Amino acid sequence: MLTGEDLQRLIESHPLEIVIGGVSALHLLGALQLVLRHPGFNETVPAQTARKLAERLEAHIVAASPGMAQLCKEGWNPEATLSPQGPTYLLGATDLGAKYIRCLVCGRDSFNLNDIEHKYCGFCHKFHEDQRP
Repeated sequence: MLTGEDLQRLIESHPLEIVIGGVSALHLLGALQLVLRHPGFNETVPAQTARKLAERLEAHIVAASPGMAQLCKEGWNPEATLSPQGPTYLLGATDLGAKYIRCLVCGRDSFNLNDIEHKYCGFCHKFHEDQRP
């Protein structure tokens, strides 16, 4: 159980410094941008921290490679990451045979058989269109 003393130690601890390469920074930026799209998350204190980190990563990436500016900018737009003709979901099964649907908009998996049958994302609250070859 977290105690006030534990929290105080964390507050008084030294800042954490992380050294990562440019490609890892780009991967982390993309992951943070995806998390920050989740409904209801943006108004939280962790979201504010994640957004500050994402903005710093974006500034570093663009300063190192200005050609990446458009890609970084598009990462903030949920519609920009979806090809109009590309898939928005994947159907799959685990090694143990449990079926799931993976939403390619939010990245979450659902094992709910109704979600799978109706191609529905319970996290985004949206139905996926049928995918045609």
